[in-house]
Amino acid sequence: MISELAEFEKSNDYVSVKSRSHKLRGSALNIGALRLSEIFGKIENDCASNDFANIKVLISKAEICLNDTLEELEKV
Repeated sequence: MISELAEFEKSNDYVSVKSRSHKLRGSALNIGALRLSEIFGKIENDCASNDFANIKVLISKAEICLNDTLEELEKV
């Protein structure tokens, strides 16, 4: 899913980045991954305000955070 965000970003399809980030934000909230949800929310908000400068960095942060979250969930 995050790889899709990166592909959308590469093709400058920020409408899809925003839409997918919104869905991922909700999914992250559903499992209690608050930090991950915040990152997706930032991506969504930046796209909504046409501030695309940090989208690539935020997607990378989301990927790292997702990996950390998955590691923590495996411990449960």
